[in-house]
Amino acid sequence: MIIEIAIAVICLLSVYFLLRQNHKAEFFDIFGIIFFIYLSILGIVSFFKNIYYWWSFSIFLIGIMGLIVDSVMVYRGYIKKKR
Repeated sequence: MIIEIAIAVICLLSVYFLLRQNHKAEFFDIFGIIFFIYLSILGIVSFFKNIYYWWSFSIFLIGIMGLIVDSVMVYRGYIKKKR
């Protein structure tokens, strides 16, 4: 429990300091990609551990959809602009 709280505090402080540096919105989508990969893996693992089918499926679906959206935003914001 303490580790999760420490990670949350570090993430909030990181976002606060990054916002003060006037980064573009696409910059934060990179963190979203990492988060949605985590959600997708969490959904898969909980499905194979027989934890509530609909909960596992919902978490997995949210993770995949968020991963697609954030990946498109990062592609349009960084990769496509550099060409």
